[in-house]
Amino acid sequence: ETMTKAVDAVLGLSAFEAEQAISMSFTSKGLSVPNLWQQKYKAIEQTPGLKIYRGTERFIDIGGVTFIKSFLTKILRGRSKPCAIVFLDELEKSVAGSKSAHGDNTGVSQDIHKQLLEHMQNTDATGIIMLGPPGTSKSLISKAAGNEAGIPTLEFDLGGVKSANVGASEHNMRQALKVITTISNGSALYLATCNSIAAISPELRRRFRLGTFMFPLPTQEERAAIWKIYLEKYQLTDSTAPLSAHQWTGAEIRQCADIAWRLNIPLEEAAQYIVPVAVSAKAAIDDLYTVANGAYLCASYCGPFNKEYKEDKPSAPTGTRRMRMIQQKEAKA
Repeated sequence: ETMTKAVDAVLGLSAFEAEQAISMSFTSKGLSVPNLWQQKYKAIEQTPGLKIYRGTERFIDIGGVTFIKSFLTKILRGRSKPCAIVFLDELEKSVAGSKSAHGDNTGVSQDIHKQLLEHMQNTDATGIIMLGPPGTSKSLISKAAGNEAGIPTLEFDLGGVKSANVGASEHNMRQALKVITTISNGSALYLATCNSIAAISPELRRRFRLGTFMFPLPTQEERAAIWKIYLEKYQLTDSTAPLSAHQWTGAEIRQCADIAWRLNIPLEEAAQYIVPVAVSAKAAIDDLYTVANGAYLCASYCGPFNKEYKEDKPSAPTGTRRMRMIQQKEAKA
């Protein structure tokens, strides 16, 4: 069993690198497979643009976005299980120069774009594009997917492969794609995030055959689930009822809990230090919702994204409020 795990751990390394990693992973109790993985990660990270994500998040640690979590779980356990996750953060910024309208007179961005297209086509790779406002759990979901399946997550920084030396960028890109193919045994799942999809070419979008998912601002029910996670993480006992109406993202809820913990202050006071993206970028979010309306799947519920979908339904009137409504109706009659 240890031998099998050791073989998996050195998969993708050259003979020399594998020998070095194994020799540095022996302890007094024999070969340490965890140490072997760490040696492998170090070898991979010698490749420009590639880094192994070492976080421990799982889907259970992320509140809301239940539909995309369910969909990804089925993929990771399905008939074509990936052997590695390739995480492309803010893809639109990495490939913006590949379109002539955005301009890149060096030709580097165009070549990187071309190599990525060819690689995904030739290896029959596929993936998912995650679109949405900042802080809506796109990156968290992408990073947690590898841990959920027990496979490595490679953070692929397309900007990181670029070099000032002539021809070096193209070489770095080819080397990174070669490492990805070897580590994933030719079976990688690409997960890309973006805040805008305009700069991503149609041909690149088509490579992500599993769909584009819109991550909207969390509903009140989703925010309650997110609050529960971070209250437990930061060991806070404050009531979140006064903050339940705040249309915050998951990242802003975490920010509030973190500030409250660091400054040892109530959550309501910590909230004064936050300006939500729903306010600061309202126009941009409205535009994004218009673009995504009916065009992409929703990460929170089954089916296409609907910008008119009202998740935060008002509660049924009870007590004094109900009596007041009855009196108003009788007065009108």
